[in-house]
Amino acid sequence: MISQRFVVFLAAIALSLVACSRDGDVDVTSNPTEAGNDGGDTDDSNPPLDGPGDSTPLRLVTWNVHDFYDTISGNCTQCMPGLETVSTAVAFQQKLSATTQQLAKLAGDVVMLQEIENAGVLDKIAQSSALASLKYQYRYLFPGNDPRGINIGLMSRYPVDTAASHKDDSFTRVDRPTTAFRYARDCLEVHMTYHGTHVALLGVHFKARPDDADQVDRRLAEAQHTRAIADLISQADPSAYLWVLGDYNDDDGAPAYLAVQNGQAGPTYVDAASVIPKLQRYSYVYNSVRQLIDHMFASPDPASRLDPASVLLPHDSTSSNDTPSDHDPIAATYLMP
Repeated sequence: MISQRFVVFLAAIALSLVACSRDGDVDVTSNPTEAGNDGGDTDDSNPPLDGPGDSTPLRLVTWNVHDFYDTISGNCTQCMPGLETVSTAVAFQQKLSATTQQLAKLAGDVVMLQEIENAGVLDKIAQSSALASLKYQYRYLFPGNDPRGINIGLMSRYPVDTAASHKDDSFTRVDRPTTAFRYARDCLEVHMTYHGTHVALLGVHFKARPDDADQVDRRLAEAQHTRAIADLISQADPSAYLWVLGDYNDDDGAPAYLAVQNGQAGPTYVDAASVIPKLQRYSYVYNSVRQLIDHMFASPDPASRLDPASVLLPHDSTSSNDTPSDHDPIAATYLMP
């Protein structure tokens, strides 16, 4: 049942974000039967998990899995001519195996993935034998704006109240309102009720480098607009627990990072990776330079409930020839009330 505060939230978002599209868009799989799961009753309640005191742990994962394409030609609904990538059957199975083995180790309750071609690929990941015990029954992916067909997808063990795409939003840099942008990929907005707490997740994949002026402007505008969405959610429901997680393509302290961290008038969000020792605090290596460009920002309430010992930023996923990605994942557990 959707709470009264959530109805108020939905009304506020409907008025403030006209360009936002909601459940029912193409390429969204949230029903276990439609997604091809192999049966069993769907339990819409949140089963109790072990945690200290009266708290209930919620484990989040974000990962850019890098160009995860299927084996079917013509299966990319958004690709520009000549830009679709088709995997061989062998390459797809190798990538699927390596990716799902890493995800099994991280054991997230909710997983936000970047660079997934379509809902079919997301289904293959969720339904893999390696992740069978996690039962990712709830899955969402909206085709975004990237002409190569790399999208943001979500897998969850727990029911989702609403999911929305922001790919059609138009926005500017706050300090340069003359040029309008859209997301290079998307901002995936997801709302859940987890043990009575309103959880809101914004999955992002900001404009990539190299840093010419247009890309810098667009990436900063994307970050500013994403934080504005988060602030609207907080205004509609001050008790909501909020996260902005994904591939920022900007290091800690860089403009896009700061735009999400601080917003236009606070409050300050906290990146889970900040508890990792500095020498190990990186998620991407470019020209031998280690960079932290993937982030998991939490609003103040959930940030105060982060379990520091739970935060993982494993580098083994990018250290071998059979690596599934050029990015490292981030996983963290928050001890929910």
